[in-house]
Amino acid sequence: MTVLEGSHADQLAAFQREERNFVYGRLDTGDPWFLSDDEAIERRLFVRENVLCPVPDCDTPQLTTVHRPVHRDHLRHLSKSAIDHAAESVFHANACALIKEWLDRRYPKSHAQREQWSDNGKRRADVMLTSEDGTARIAFEIQYSSLSVLEWRQRHDSYREQGIVDVWLFGHNGHHFRPTGDDAVKLSDVHRAILKSGSPVMWLNPVIQLVGVAWRDMPLHKLVGTMVTAAEMLPVLDPGSKPAWVNLLDLDAFNVARDGLHSAWLDELVENTRRRKEHNEAVQLDLQEARARAAEQEYRDLLPIHQVPQKPMPPQPIVETKPPPLPSPQLRSPAVDERAARRAREDQIVSTAEAARRRIAEHYGPWHGSDAHLAAVSFFTSGAPELDEHWQAEAYFELVAGQQASFTVGDVARVAARRSELPLASSTSAAAAWVDRLVRHGFLTYVWRPDGQVQPTGTGRAGGHEFNRVVRRP
Repeated sequence: MTVLEGSHADQLAAFQREERNFVYGRLDTGDPWFLSDDEAIERRLFVRENVLCPVPDCDTPQLTTVHRPVHRDHLRHLSKSAIDHAAESVFHANACALIKEWLDRRYPKSHAQREQWSDNGKRRADVMLTSEDGTARIAFEIQYSSLSVLEWRQRHDSYREQGIVDVWLFGHNGHHFRPTGDDAVKLSDVHRAILKSGSPVMWLNPVIQLVGVAWRDMPLHKLVGTMVTAAEMLPVLDPGSKPAWVNLLDLDAFNVARDGLHSAWLDELVENTRRRKEHNEAVQLDLQEARARAAEQEYRDLLPIHQVPQKPMPPQPIVETKPPPLPSPQLRSPAVDERAARRAREDQIVSTAEAARRRIAEHYGPWHGSDAHLAAVSFFTSGAPELDEHWQAEAYFELVAGQQASFTVGDVARVAARRSELPLASSTSAAAAWVDRLVRHGFLTYVWRPDGQVQPTGTGRAGGHEFNRVVRRP
């Protein structure tokens, strides 16, 4: 087990350190062979006779060992004229050999194969692990070379369509591991696509046999009034738009299941990521409801009391009040007759007023003013009283609510005139005052000309320049 010393920044630097030499070779059987440090001299003869270059299709595959007192022992081509493989090829060969050797050791009853093609012949996994019963396959992809999101998605989807779980291990050096200088690593578009698919982002250093896992503390949200704040921080897989922190784990801390790589810490990150996503989505729904309630209440607070929407009242039957029967003529006196007549007149007034009140309520909605005033107005007028709030409500729902087009003060005045039966000119000043109040409260806004004047400023035909003043919803 490799243990890196120093600060986390020092550990990331050691993880990223470039070691452009082979530590893995390939036996004639195809199995990987690992050269331990400080064993180059004693293993040299064995290597020359049995160990080949791990890079596929190498023209000069014979290897030998190199002992270095300061740096790590390694393998090199026996022929000095052999092709010098690129760094990515060396890293990739070491990583593939490490994963196959690790799978053979951890799962001897399963079958791990290098460079194995999928059933449809479209994908070739760096290392394919097949379960003992043949019902589960895990494709390990070691990625040091550049990779676009489209290329990754095509390979990922192809594997999944064939029932193969793909595990991606990015290279510890080069395109896919870019420290930001503050103990974090910048994630690429491919990394974020992998996180979006629900898989972790991981890097592999095959020489020191450590796996880096991307993570970060991210907030659980909570709702305070109509605002969202952070309640607590939770370690998760996805850092959002921020750089990722990297936790370095020994390869032996992991195990393979049918759905990919697992470890105790990685499983905790996966569960936290799922829990945070569900929790924050629920908070967002609560936020929308809270803001909708607040907006409705703000609207109600700005309306006059007569315009506040009320629940419809069920119709009430009209009960006619009959005067009590008069006493027998032989028992009546003039005073009794006078009192009886007065009670009959009062009952008739009350009955008529009550019927009028019900008719007004059915037409205009519940009355929130004085019942005595309503009864008097109902009885001593021939029609229902027309309040300013009535034409204002009709104008609001006809011209403002749910509308996007602009309109003029004159349009409002026409509604007021139609409802109150007043001349159009008389209604314009009332309409202008009401529109101005809605503008002050933010329900409407004036349409301004480029010269900074309200559009238009010319003289109207029915009520001065106010008649043609244009307004619209913000």
